[in-house]
Amino acid sequence: VKKKNPSLNQDVVLPSVEDIQALYGSEPRIVGLEQCEAFRAAVPPERRLMGPAGLFNSATNLLNKLLKLNCVNRARKQKPEYSRFIPTGMALQVPWGKHNPITWRLHHEAQLGGVVAGQQVPQTDVLPIVMIKDPITWMSSLCRHPYSARFRHRHLCPNLVPDEKDKGKRPGDKTINVIVRFATKHYGSDPLPGPTNKTFVDYDTILDFWSIWYKQYLDA
Repeated sequence: VKKKNPSLNQDVVLPSVEDIQALYGSEPRIVGLEQCEAFRAAVPPERRLMGPAGLFNSATNLLNKLLKLNCVNRARKQKPEYSRFIPTGMALQVPWGKHNPITWRLHHEAQLGGVVAGQQVPQTDVLPIVMIKDPITWMSSLCRHPYSARFRHRHLCPNLVPDEKDKGKRPGDKTINVIVRFATKHYGSDPLPGPTNKTFVDYDTILDFWSIWYKQYLDA
């Protein structure tokens, strides 16, 4: 990686395939397949949609491309009333917002993808495909690209508890909290966003953010 300050230049060596497989295994890990049967029973084939979801820095854009390249709902394409509206069945994102918690479902409408071709996307027809990045490398990514997450990380990151350099907090005092701003078009009663239509959620740490966000999906 080349930076403006020559003293900060460093060589980056990508891990080998063997190292990656030793850490994560040689096959994708898919969780929640047991929930597919209930979705199929509740939603007719021609109405079924899928859309990516996941935290910031979890490759949701890549997931969107992979779904569009490899998946198609043939029953939907054969129905004219549905083929004009997300014809392949692969949505840009879940209509409640791919980075929003699952509790936003049925209460929020994403600004991008919540309405397609003038029609509101039926949220109960959408099966979320959630991308999970392991918390260690995810925290490192969040340090570089925090997006809408706000937390103290100038001199050390990831940082979960304060040290002597954290102003206003002594080492051992609680944790380094993170406030996450979620963007939504709100039409529910809870949680209520602010005047700019943003909802702020406070988590104890960035690891707490990761754990709670994904556990809510697992428990949904």
